[in-house]
Amino acid sequence: MTGIYIITNEMNKKVYIGKAMDIPNRLRNGHYNTLEKNKHKNLHLQNSWNKWKEENFTFDILELCEKELLNEREIYWISYYESNNPKYGFNGTSGGDGVALTDKIREKMSKNNYMKGRTKEQHHNWRDIDITEEMINEVKNGMTRRKFNEKYHPNGIAWNRIRENLLKNGEILPKNKAQLNGNKNGMYGKTGENSPHWIIITNEMIEDVKLGITLLQFREKYNLGPTIYRRALDNLSELEKNNIIKTRKKRSHSQETKDKISKNSVGMKGKIHSNESKQKMSEARKGKTPGNKGKNKVIIDGKITYK
Repeated sequence: MTGIYIITNEMNKKVYIGKAMDIPNRLRNGHYNTLEKNKHKNLHLQNSWNKWKEENFTFDILELCEKELLNEREIYWISYYESNNPKYGFNGTSGGDGVALTDKIREKMSKNNYMKGRTKEQHHNWRDIDITEEMINEVKNGMTRRKFNEKYHPNGIAWNRIRENLLKNGEILPKNKAQLNGNKNGMYGKTGENSPHWIIITNEMIEDVKLGITLLQFREKYNLGPTIYRRALDNLSELEKNNIIKTRKKRSHSQETKDKISKNSVGMKGKIHSNESKQKMSEARKGKTPGNKGKNKVIIDGKITYK
């Protein structure tokens, strides 16, 4: 999902606006995880998180858009919420990676400015939007966030809130081309701690990874993918990670595996190279020192080795 997202402190209504090619991944790994570890690069946001705690913050998608429009839309939404003003938000810049605004972009932003004709008080009471029955029915019948914004002009938050309530109440949204809704969606009804994006890494998972469990074994045991496996791995120290690597290097193939390898390599046994192949191999070795040069040929247990 490419677009603009918003992180909100529900206690003081301050917001952080950002853009991403993969919004769920950015919110999970770029913000939630680093905030939890007290390592977020935005100190203003980190201090607020430390003071008000996780339960008082929400993560939402404001708008989905094309990659080419990310800078433009991020600038627009930061301006809309004035989130680069410490009084109202956590953004340190006006967004857009410092891209200069052309007259064309300014004109488009002015045309789409939902705040035209609204007071400052209305601006900062954006969560107090009146949700009408008509809005609910529109979303229930599959209206996309973009069309919703074009018709009602509040913001993407209203669409998100309506959809969340419909899911919580067990109402199934119809399928449309933009997304797979209802109980056919793997994410249907999964919010908060039940969402795969917020899976908690348990001590048992960490211990299994520390003991050298493979990704395949991890998947079979917990029915979870490589992302959760890597998150469990990240909880180990560098020394513990190195021990896992050393342990895996010491593992040898079982006799059954060796027999399979031998069987699959039958085609190479006794193979006679053509003169053309011999010529190519000879040219490839020119100028290279053989690994056994200067070593004595020794036969041990019927096997040839060099010492």
